[in-house]
Amino acid sequence: IEQRYVYVDYLYTWREAQSYCRRYYTDLASVRNLDENNQIKVRIPLVKYAYIGLFSDDFVWSDGSISSFRNWDWFQPDILGECVSLTENKFWKTELCGKLKPFFCYH
Repeated sequence: IEQRYVYVDYLYTWREAQSYCRRYYTDLASVRNLDENNQIKVRIPLVKYAYIGLFSDDFVWSDGSISSFRNWDWFQPDILGECVSLTENKFWKTELCGKLKPFFCYH
């Protein structure tokens, strides 16, 4: 099933973003392979970070799905955060979940 991604330019914590996506779409974005990563990265504005649905020590997706695909930036994941954002260079970075950021939903 192909996901359709929506960039939401509101500044929310990861949990607030998750609630918003579950209310208005399906959930925070799951990025399960390189094709999906390419689909999502073309939708992020320049010089922006945006939450995706990956979180926790085990790095599972917000919708409960599990995928071995990862697209970590250099020196990531680090121990500073349990939530994940897409960076301006289109790789992934751990974040403190309370930071306010735009985010990606899917439906």
